[in-house]
Amino acid sequence: MDTPAMRTCPRLGEIKPTITLATVLALSTSACLSESGGGGGGGGGESGSGDKQVEILFGFGGDQSKGFQAGLQEFQQSSGITIKFSEASQSFDTVVRTRSAGNNFPDIALFPQPGVLLDIAKGGKVKDLSTLLNMDQLRSTLVPGELDAATSEGKIYGVRCRQCGRTVTPPRAFCELDFKPMDEWVELADTGTINTFSICYITWDMKPLRKPQIPAVVEIDGTVPRVGFLHLIGGVSGTSIAAVRRQVQVGMPVRAVWKPREGRQGAITDIISFEPLKAKRRRT
Repeated sequence: MDTPAMRTCPRLGEIKPTITLATVLALSTSACLSESGGGGGGGGGESGSGDKQVEILFGFGGDQSKGFQAGLQEFQQSSGITIKFSEASQSFDTVVRTRSAGNNFPDIALFPQPGVLLDIAKGGKVKDLSTLLNMDQLRSTLVPGELDAATSEGKIYGVRCRQCGRTVTPPRAFCELDFKPMDEWVELADTGTINTFSICYITWDMKPLRKPQIPAVVEIDGTVPRVGFLHLIGGVSGTSIAAVRRQVQVGMPVRAVWKPREGRQGAITDIISFEPLKAKRRRT
């Protein structure tokens, strides 16, 4: 472990047994940030190698932050490592981007969603944990699918509640029906069913359109009960309401159309639109 940035990455495997739910959820998009070209890390390079000081930057606050910090107290006492907790609950994206641009890195950053992480990774400023850790051992300590969630591989993920069995997307931290953690990640299909749709000749900022946009609520296959999110329907020809209604109906099966791999950021905007499939599906 030659640099401060590399110093703390292997410790993730040791932290895991004592951490709280907040950490478990965040580990799916965690990263060890590093200064390209070596040197830096550990709060902008101020820490020396082996000084047993670690900075963790995270984007949640309140009781979740308190629980996260309390859950790591035992680890600090047993390991002799001092953790500096840097909370950025109101402006995580801005803070981590600014610190990355200025080569003022935390040792560990817990990303609330993978888009910003993947963007920073493209600049060569994220350590690949697979080169530092035993990934098979790490996967065995995490819920299925957790490490795969921080990718730009053109996949839709949901989470499952172990109490009632609900599988939903977009992912959320807890089940609002029984207030239990939703900590099991599930890979879903990139297909679904149109629940409802609109035909719009005006954009969100009140600009007229000759060819209408078709926003729709798409229920994603694999969710239980069927739930989904709002997106656009594409692949529809014609400009009149009658032409659109001949091609788009409630209950119609659709499939996601993804951006090219190089343009993805691990966000819902990686999907350009959903296009109707040929065979009509009966609603269940």
